[in-house]
Amino acid sequence: MKVLGYFFGCLLIFVVTPLFRGYVFTELWSWFLVPLGAVPIGKAHALGISLLLWLATTAGLKTQLDTDKKAAEWMPQAVGMCLSYPAMGLAFGWIFKELM
Repeated sequence: MKVLGYFFGCLLIFVVTPLFRGYVFTELWSWFLVPLGAVPIGKAHALGISLLLWLATTAGLKTQLDTDKKAAEWMPQAVGMCLSYPAMGLAFGWIFKELM
């Protein structure tokens, strides 16, 4: 049962959340920026811009490393986080670009 919960949690984090964020970005853009003269954008562009802003501002989930441990114990987690967030961003960015 735990595995199923982890699966749906990952599905929510990695698939549903970016799509919802892009949808919200599109709607807010059309409500607030288009009346001021900005060009309307599509869902794929909104997904890409939202992804770009996410990478530039938060770069994913905030995680605390236990630095009381030896570096050999926490370094793989730190390196994994540093590489996985931009890699996920690049993968989703490529998918969103293909939708344009």
